[in-house]
Amino acid sequence: MGCPRSAARVHTGVVSAQDVDPAGPAAPLPGRAPHAVDSTPRLSLPPALQTWLRDRSGQAVALALLDVVDLRGVNSAEGHDVGDRVLSDVAVRLRLAQPEGPVVRWQGDMFIVGRPAGDVGSRVRLGDVCREATVGLETPGGRRVLVSVGSSAGLSAELVLAAADRERHRHRNTLMAGA
Repeated sequence: MGCPRSAARVHTGVVSAQDVDPAGPAAPLPGRAPHAVDSTPRLSLPPALQTWLRDRSGQAVALALLDVVDLRGVNSAEGHDVGDRVLSDVAVRLRLAQPEGPVVRWQGDMFIVGRPAGDVGSRVRLGDVCREATVGLETPGGRRVLVSVGSSAGLSAELVLAAADRERHRHRNTLMAGA
């Protein structure tokens, strides 16, 4: 389960959950157009993602929400160092596969990946890219690492993430049924 040589450079694009602003996201901007990207959702998003969304105000975005399935089991069976390595490897693979937008770690074993959404197919392509990037991950002990992925696109980050989360749950259930 090796990392490419550029892993240190690539990994710097990942924001850890500790970087989430404890005060929460900024208040909505006065005079904001109703069709603009909701770059200040009520969710506690990492600052790097908030900035990326704010910079795309008025533009559609595609977001993918990923969950490393049973990371707790990896930590218990092989140790937290191995679990940390799994998270790092997922981040590196996502960054290499999807350089067009942010790759941020969110809520422990979850990641959010973004890209501009030029068309309806952007959501599907982003989800496919993330799924393909995370296939074949294994721990040093040979444990297969599953990553559930959901993606969506639209103008409201909060609605896009909610739709991506629903799809991620469906994908997780499919993965668990086949495991």
